[in-house]
Amino acid sequence: MSFWKQWKDLTQHTEGVIIALGREREIWNGLKLDDPSNVVLTDRSRGRNYQTSLGEHLDAINDRSLLYGSILIHSYALCEATACDVLGIDSRDAGGVESWAGSLLTANGRSWENLDHFVDSRGHVEKFGGKAFLVEAAVARNCCAHKSMILDQRAVTRLNDSGNTAYSVGDEIGLDYDRLYEYRNILRTVMRVANI
Repeated sequence: MSFWKQWKDLTQHTEGVIIALGREREIWNGLKLDDPSNVVLTDRSRGRNYQTSLGEHLDAINDRSLLYGSILIHSYALCEATACDVLGIDSRDAGGVESWAGSLLTANGRSWENLDHFVDSRGHVEKFGGKAFLVEAAVARNCCAHKSMILDQRAVTRLNDSGNTAYSVGDEIGLDYDRLYEYRNILRTVMRVANI
């Protein structure tokens, strides 16, 4: 399956899940329940016996951090795996995004400067944060994978080395829908600029 087909599927999955979670929340919030604290949801499908309170269920669907983190991790992995395939390298030897994306750009006659501005197929100029923002997306991905959104010295040094000085040790790197979109956009742009 092509990179772009997989990217589209991941995008559709993301938006579909967000729509479904929103509809689920609307359904429960629209019900006139005498005592919502006594409502217990049960799922016995596929041999399971899962139970949760309505409050816990609503808390879970309102917290999108796991969804956004998962989508960012998968988006990054798709780009990295595709770059490794194109470059003919083992993903375990690819290094960070600074390495594999840099090699991918170079192999296609491009440079980091091509990520600062990109002219799309319609002639629109899009502004991106270049290498610094791409590295931020990679750091955010690592934070999601290791379930700590608080930046340590290693993460801040990596950001600083890329030219991103917006963060300090102990800062939280947030991930909401808009930031997820921006991180996926810079990842996608690397692939577009590299003619994938």
